Amino acid sequence: MLERLYRVTPDTEEFGHYDGSNALNAAAALHHALKYIIGRDPKDIYAIGTLYTDTVDFKLHEMGIADKGDIESHPLMQEAGRLLLKLSYEP
Repeated sequence: MLERLYRVTPDTEEFGHYDGSNALNAAAALHHALKYIIGRDPKDIYAIGTLYTDTVDFKLHEMGIADKGDIESHPLMQEAGRLLLKLSYEP
């Protein structure tokens, strides 16, 4: 499955700036999900969460929000940050 995923992972040059980045993040998230299924390494789940926060960041930039403080305080990024914290918690 990983090899098939590599073959269909988009080249970011084929898309607009944010579309290419979002497509690449989606492929990378699938890559980490498959790796997690194979090896059960929690780092792969955390990587998916990190890709999620990156995607939210792209979306906020796309919406015209560019100031770092405005991005960090935006409700979507706050929610993504809370999810990332949950994923990084190891009981």
